[in-house]
This record gives sequence, C-alpha cells and structure tokens, in this order.
Amino acid sequence: MVHEPKMFEKFAIFCLEKDVANAHYINDKFYDLSASKGLDIRVEYADICPVPNTAAYHEEHLLDAFA
Repeated sequence: MVHEPKMFEKFAIFCLEKDVANAHYINDKFYDLSASKGLDIRVEYADICPVPNTAAYHEEHLLDAFA
C-alpha cells in the first residue's frame, strides 16, 4: 500500500498460508524501497492475514476465513 503524507491507520495483505513468507518479503521490499528512494512516498508495514490454502480451490473455505 503506497500513500503520500496522509497516514493510514491499518491495512492488510491477504494471502494463502503457504505464501506468508512471500507476503513478508514483499512488505519488507516495498518499505525498504520507499525509505531509500527519497520520493516523499511512504509505505507502511501491513498486517499479514493468511487464509487457508484450501481457499484457492474451494470458495466456501475463503468465505469461512472472513466470517
């Protein structure tokens, strides 16, 4: 999530359980890039919210994760 000086309180990255490590990597990479480029764009750390791996194949599992 990229934004200019207006701060967001919270946001999240939703991913399958098997992709949590990738979500953390992407989160860290965007944060590091925003800090190092000096473009006056800030990227905050997101909450990582995994959903069951079976949600990729069964829509009802995805819906249950958000119930």
